[in-house]
Amino acid sequence: MTNNKISSLQVGVILSFIILSTTSWIGLTDIIEIAGRDAYISVIVAFILGIISLIMILLINDKDNKFNIKKLILKIFGKYIGTFINMVIDIIMIIIGIVTLYGLSNFIISQFLSDTNIIYIYISISILVIYCVSKGIDVIARSSVILLFFSIILFLIGNISLIEEINLDYLKPVLEYGIKYPVLGGIILFLTNIVPIYIILIIPRNMISDKESYSKYIIFFYIFSMVSIFITTFITISSMGINLARMYEYPEYIILKRISLFGFLDRIENIICIQWIFRGFIMLCMIIYYVSNNVKKNSSMIFRIIVMGIIIFINLIYFKNNTMYGEFILNIYPFINLSLFMIFIIIGIRKRIVYNE
Repeated sequence: MTNNKISSLQVGVILSFIILSTTSWIGLTDIIEIAGRDAYISVIVAFILGIISLIMILLINDKDNKFNIKKLILKIFGKYIGTFINMVIDIIMIIIGIVTLYGLSNFIISQFLSDTNIIYIYISISILVIYCVSKGIDVIARSSVILLFFSIILFLIGNISLIEEINLDYLKPVLEYGIKYPVLGGIILFLTNIVPIYIILIIPRNMISDKESYSKYIIFFYIFSMVSIFITTFITISSMGINLARMYEYPEYIILKRISLFGFLDRIENIICIQWIFRGFIMLCMIIYYVSNNVKKNSSMIFRIIVMGIIIFINLIYFKNNTMYGEFILNIYPFINLSLFMIFIIIGIRKRIVYNE
């Protein structure tokens, strides 16, 4: 593993990609299904809940922290309990990787390569991920900044072009069935899209060149990510209505088909949605980096290949179709991420106790 320094800006960008990584095929679809036309309210609820995770990250990775999260866990819990906790977190990270790889690959096949066997997509993405991770966290970080630049341009083109499609009548009546479903949708969005940001704790403060700016960039990019999700959700529902939004697997993609730039450039949705592939790619890179961190350098490449092989194998065995994937995302995946959230709450409390003794 490389020891090159990275900046707080780069860490913030990585956090943004983690939050946005599965928005288009998990977060947005789920909250539309649960909260209906009030899905944009669910984003606000998720934003508020996410502040808890943000506080825990800043508490665990404070300015005096010299360890990545795996070493910190061993330090505050001891060798045996710490090793067990690290193993549990690694397993959860692999599950998140499984979900991300399937979602990304299924999107690519359904919209671009319909006649391609999904295993070829798995392998192609895995090769790129393993190669990028082998170059170290500094390469992942620099790649994230470059990809964010293009993502912002594509995001602005897509959403600005759709402003004229907005019909506020599609948002009425507000809270037709009360606050229950928007809150539930917000909880699901929080668990599926925000809780995984604990991945960035694998990057300790002593690896960051401008430690004093860490909190500022973490907070900024958290707000940036959630505002992006809010805008996307609001425009999707107000442009196509809740009935159509629930009908499609990728409503955000479908609405992009309405865009026509300068009156003659049509079908640019395939270019705009490339940003979703960027997000999934960086997410997978961070998951593999997290799981393989602390592995001896001469065996790390083999270990990464094994981890990606496990992720591919489980996808092929467990997710036979989109129905099975959808049921897992709605009924099981939030509880897996809830356990991750609880683990890091315990880590934050334990760190506070140990360091105050």
